[in-house]
Amino acid sequence: HFDILQVLVFEGAVNCKATRSATADSFTKIVVTHEAVESRRIFTLGDSPRIAIDLVRPAPPTPPEVQPPAEPIPPPSPAEIEPWQLRNFTTPRGPLHVFVLEVDPAAEGVEVRPALARHTIRRRSSVRRIAQQSGAIAAINGGYFAAQGPPLGWLVIDGEWIKVPMYGRTAIGFWADGRMRMGNVRFRGTVKLPDGTSLRLEGINQGAQDPNGVVLYTWRWGQELPGDATKTRLVLNREGEVMVVETYGRPVEFPHTGYVLSGSGNSAETLRQVKRGDKLQVTLETRPAWDGVRHALGAGPRLVLDGKPHITATAERFRWDVNSGASPRSAVGFTKSGKLLLVVVEPAGEQVRGATLSELASILVKLGAWQAMNLDGGGSSTAVAANGKVINHPGDGQARLVSNALVVVPKAARAGE
Repeated sequence: HFDILQVLVFEGAVNCKATRSATADSFTKIVVTHEAVESRRIFTLGDSPRIAIDLVRPAPPTPPEVQPPAEPIPPPSPAEIEPWQLRNFTTPRGPLHVFVLEVDPAAEGVEVRPALARHTIRRRSSVRRIAQQSGAIAAINGGYFAAQGPPLGWLVIDGEWIKVPMYGRTAIGFWADGRMRMGNVRFRGTVKLPDGTSLRLEGINQGAQDPNGVVLYTWRWGQELPGDATKTRLVLNREGEVMVVETYGRPVEFPHTGYVLSGSGNSAETLRQVKRGDKLQVTLETRPAWDGVRHALGAGPRLVLDGKPHITATAERFRWDVNSGASPRSAVGFTKSGKLLLVVVEPAGEQVRGATLSELASILVKLGAWQAMNLDGGGSSTAVAANGKVINHPGDGQARLVSNALVVVPKAARAGE
């Protein structure tokens, strides 16, 4: 309640006007109309009671005469980008260069697979370097990642789960027989103890979020798991046999062919009852089930569903700038006949920022995509050709260091074999 009500409006700042009127129930109604570009912030002030409304002033338009003319980026020659192809598309903001690689795994004897920057998830590298390490004939940047390096989303390489699905976002999966699948997947993991007790597995190689949860860690995390007296750590071999039970907060080393279970809160108390030599059953699943998947990469959002644009940025909890902004983009998809499409989009002129998700989806449909999803973009968008050359112009002339990539390798020269 305010004994004295005063409305001060700096009209013109955001085209703001205020009107005041009395209501039938003896309240005062204030209506403020404005053209602010962001949400308002309302708060009260004391020492003479006041209601304050903060509105953001719109940025003044840049006079057209001060804008320098756009300078087109010269396209590379076909020989420079082999085996990629260059396509040109136009947006209302200007032209785009679209690098496209079409792969037929069954006919060409190649395999498309995710690859990490390093053996552990806490390292980053350029897509070019990842391609060289993998013996790839082509590569594109992969999914999202944290600033410290760990991937943010599902990652499976050669059947090894490295990270679990995030927010049920879109992922692409590859099977040994050449099949591909794209869809929204969620993680479901359990740990079954010898006495029949079942604990929910929160995730893999990530910080604990649930105060009573269980997290599985592998050697991909690093050399050891730091000590924590509030947690119970079990070191298991490949067969699930308990080798070490650590309850005193000491660090534990990772077995190269095993893993570590870390329990917090009530789960820590439950895991304390496990003895060395006990066998535990760990189950890693997705909903829906993707049984037998050999490689998987999560990113998102979905861009194309059954040959039509279908953008799921809001449902997959992406920020508004990912959904609405224009920037260099990377995408992966496949045609109805089973050919894989790798796509990198970048501006063809200095004033063009790139493509929106809607524009990228339309481009993919025109390229023949039956299913497609977005990958990490912006400074991460990188296309590498057979000669190890980066054929697009990522970032400010220097490619961003990334956590993972999608590489195209000959089946006889797969990394690690």
